[in-house]
Amino acid sequence: MRPRTRDRAIAATGLALLLGVSVIAGVRGTLVHSDALALARFEEAAEAHEASAAEAADAAGDYAAALELAVRTHDAGATAHAAADPALLADPSSLDGLGTALSALAEAAGLAVGADGRAATILAPTAELDASSPELPEGRAERVRASEDLDADAVALETRAATQRAAVARLDTASDDAEAALSALLGAAHAHGTAAALPELASAESRAVYSAAVAALADDAALADAAGRLAAYRDAWSAVTASQAAAEAARAAAEQAAEERARTAPPAGGESGGENVEPTYIQGILVVNKTYGLPRSFGNGLTSETIAAFEAMRAEAAAQGLDLYISSGFRSYDSQSAIYNRYVANEGRAGADRHSARPGHSEHQTGLTFDLNTIAESFGSTAEGQWVADNAHRFGFIVRYPPGKEAVTGYVWEPWHLRYLGVDTATAVHASGLSLEEYLGITSVYAE
Repeated sequence: MRPRTRDRAIAATGLALLLGVSVIAGVRGTLVHSDALALARFEEAAEAHEASAAEAADAAGDYAAALELAVRTHDAGATAHAAADPALLADPSSLDGLGTALSALAEAAGLAVGADGRAATILAPTAELDASSPELPEGRAERVRASEDLDADAVALETRAATQRAAVARLDTASDDAEAALSALLGAAHAHGTAAALPELASAESRAVYSAAVAALADDAALADAAGRLAAYRDAWSAVTASQAAAEAARAAAEQAAEERARTAPPAGGESGGENVEPTYIQGILVVNKTYGLPRSFGNGLTSETIAAFEAMRAEAAAQGLDLYISSGFRSYDSQSAIYNRYVANEGRAGADRHSARPGHSEHQTGLTFDLNTIAESFGSTAEGQWVADNAHRFGFIVRYPPGKEAVTGYVWEPWHLRYLGVDTATAVHASGLSLEEYLGITSVYAE
């Protein structure tokens, strides 16, 4: 081969080799670039997937909290609905309003309601989604496929989060509506309770319990205890009406007994203070008033039962910051005679007879009677006097001469003058609203 031809061949071969090297380098560069793009794409998809997973987790937490609140609200409303008495509501439709709100809440929360009206199960539990990110694949193709899978999962997580956010909004609205309906029910009960006229003959204790139960209905801060407050209000009203019924029955029995005794005049007590006078017992009760007297020698002090009952009453009053003490207890015939004669000297016989007993006709001689604190009508308006009027019967005492009963007892109102009868009898007399004379169907008039 000639030198020139050989040189051209060599040059051509070199050029071919150079072109081959360049192609190989280009291909290799392209592959490296593709790998870099695949890695970047995977990392971007993983980052977006992580953000979507965090949003889905937050939404799931909010949904769980809203669902828990919905269940608590539903159950509080359901128990309150069962405890409420339509007859004790100013607006009975508030009960239907609560029922409607609870049904809407159960539907929004997907709750199955048991026979007791409380939430039993969640009908549509939310399926869990896999929010974890895969490990970085080795190959470019694997990374591309993994990126696509991450994108699809991110979309699903975002959809899930949006769905749960919407569900949270519905649950919050339904829970708020149920709470408002429950509050309206309490308001209707409170309005009825405050407007209701309490039975006049119901015991002071039952009226006090009722008033406290009604006041508790006004507290909107603890709706979770609404059922308990409604039940307490319902039961307190039942107790008031039962106390009224018992008092009416006692009064009717006393009136019937009075009518029966009116057919025959009760025997007079005989000459006041005479030893031929016998103590009079009616229904087991020692009776001493203007009609019935005691022998001069009767009595020698307060009975042990009377003292024990007073000490129990004094201790309970003291625990409430009240001070009770006996200012005048047992009086003998002679002591009463001296007291009565002083009043006669100052006021005349008629004036003395309105508030002081003649000797032989004083309850103080029985040993079952004493005067409390201040012997003045003003005692009745003190805290001690009012407490005694409402509670003395629980210890076996009655206020012997009530207000407005002078025509039947023979004496003016003496809020300080207590007579021991025993708990059962004192409670029955107190509940009847009658004086002892009316309760036993007897008179209190001096035989002159």
